Amino acid sequence: LFLLSSHEALLMSTSSRMAATPAVPWLMATALFNVGVMTTCAVVATFVVSKMYHTFLYPVGSIALGNLCTKPTHHHRQQKKEEKEEDEKKVDDRVFYIRGDHGSKLVYREIYEEKVYFQHGISLPKDTDQPLVVVDAGSNIGLFARFILQRFPTATVYCVEPMPDLVEVIRRNTAFAEDRVRVSMVPLGRVTGQPLEFEFNANLSCGCASASDALDCANNVRCRDWLTWAGAVLHDGLLSNSLPAMLTPFFRVLSSVLHATAVPRMVRIGVFAVFTPVVLLHVAWSAGQNIPKKKVSCSTKTLEDVLYGGEDASPSPSLASTASIDLLKIDIEGAEASIDLLKIDIEGAELDVLQSLSDATWSRVKQVVVET
Repeated sequence: LFLLSSHEALLMSTSSRMAATPAVPWLMATALFNVGVMTTCAVVATFVVSKMYHTFLYPVGSIALGNLCTKPTHHHRQQKKEEKEEDEKKVDDRVFYIRGDHGSKLVYREIYEEKVYFQHGISLPKDTDQPLVVVDAGSNIGLFARFILQRFPTATVYCVEPMPDLVEVIRRNTAFAEDRVRVSMVPLGRVTGQPLEFEFNANLSCGCASASDALDCANNVRCRDWLTWAGAVLHDGLLSNSLPAMLTPFFRVLSSVLHATAVPRMVRIGVFAVFTPVVLLHVAWSAGQNIPKKKVSCSTKTLEDVLYGGEDASPSPSLASTASIDLLKIDIEGAEASIDLLKIDIEGAELDVLQSLSDATWSRVKQVVVET
């Protein structure tokens, strides 16, 4: 009714002018006006519904238990069929995650479906009675630690994660093997005692970074070509399967066109304009589940201090069930002790951690996998 009344009001207010001018421009103006009003109403309604839904029915920021499997491709279906007997099914396939975190599905897909940390010759023996030591620097919500604990019965995983919210999720995801996991809530760096401030974004926990270089690089790319940047954002959403299923075909086409730098720029802008209503609806829905960012201030520690003891890490009192630094020292230090796999993914500070290791520690590390 509002659209019809606005349509009639516009026609009545311009009736005198339309008598002396062609009708087509005014009809086009009326149509554009109605489309704009309709889009605005739809966006506002979508935001209100999303805000109510994510506040009362599906509260974002809280810890949830669910299945994060993404829609498998033919390759993944065949791979899962071959590994059905191999993978342990004693543990619930569901994992804990933070509601509203768009990166959880992407992390799950990388670890469980693509197995990105076990490529290019990286492996661990399954049929062995010897204890295995795995260090997970940058544990996020603990999916990599969970993966190791499920598939390697003799493995002990040492998780290092500075975000208190994520440490609680790690504890829940590894509770089925709590005797084989140790968690330290400290940020890693090249030296011990360097003040550091993190920005924790619960909507994208896998992107919490302390290194400003990565953020500056992203901002420079955005300023240089915002179309490519928008295409990259949509591409990440498609990979993580975090976009609405009914809108996925639209976003797939839009992402492909925005990424195609060979296509004339005006064509790319035109395609983006055509898809603008769909994009606005998705943005409105996502804005309704937005979680305020948190600032976390702390001091860095080297990986050696975390593993071998060093100074007290002063863990939070709420993390009384996690391992202390002294326990890490007792477990891992010894003449024959070795680190079977060192995995590092700490959002831009990987090189600092590698450079902080001494030759003595390097001699104990058998394999390293680093995400850059």
